[in-house]
Amino acid sequence: LLDIDGVQIEILAHDNPELSMISEIKIIEIEDIKIPIISYENAKKFYKMIGIENKVKLIEEHIELLKSFDI
Repeated sequence: LLDIDGVQIEILAHDNPELSMISEIKIIEIEDIKIPIISYENAKKFYKMIGIENKVKLIEEHIELLKSFDI
């Protein structure tokens, strides 16, 4: 987990195949900027596996909003 100018960046490559999310990446474009993302389901799974429960809770609290996005 990195913090670059207040933006959290997670590296989703890992030696453990269960934790590697590289194959799950989807590219979206916002205002001509290409952004690699993973689904909220995979994000929740990843955070749960690495023990970052506050992110799991954040996803669970906003699940309906997240479902409304086509990403």
